[in-house]
Amino acid sequence: MTAFNRDRIRQDLVLNDHGIHQSFMDLAYEEYNKNKDWKLPDMYNFTRFTYGEVVEMAVMLGNYNYQVNNGGHDQYFSNRYASEGGGCFADHDTGCALSRRLTSLMEKYKLNELQHGNEVLQIMKAFQDRMYDYEEPTDEDYQDYYEDPLGDLDDRYYKINDKWMKNLEQYFHLWMEHNADPIKKNLI
Repeated sequence: MTAFNRDRIRQDLVLNDHGIHQSFMDLAYEEYNKNKDWKLPDMYNFTRFTYGEVVEMAVMLGNYNYQVNNGGHDQYFSNRYASEGGGCFADHDTGCALSRRLTSLMEKYKLNELQHGNEVLQIMKAFQDRMYDYEEPTDEDYQDYYEDPLGDLDDRYYKINDKWMKNLEQYFHLWMEHNADPIKKNLI
């Protein structure tokens, strides 16, 4: 599997004011929006086979970050960004295959060696472990005081996510600049 197809990325990439990471997200979502029958795994597969695993990982990390920052790990799960299928209000796979694919890629590309990378990886693994016993809250739960069983993970992520996202931006920028893994090349 190709880690990073810089030639194809350069061919298709339109840099925006939001940085290289968001530009990678835009590549994937542009194709996703053209294919209305796709689910998230289809978009990730397209991204992986077209641009490489590193860009697939960037898109998955971007989705994780957006979902958790918008509504916590509960939203990441409920909107099915952690599991197969995508979309809310459906049966959910507590095995969290997409989230596990993401942590596998993070380990493969040693993102745990980036500042805050290991902590993010541990938060994600704790989330995955808890999902086996997770029961989604009902509407009645939300009417009463509801303590989110994933709230401590949210809090841990919120404390580091700005710094983490800056580290990721630098990491992806270095991939584009050097066409090589910046961790293996000791560039970061």
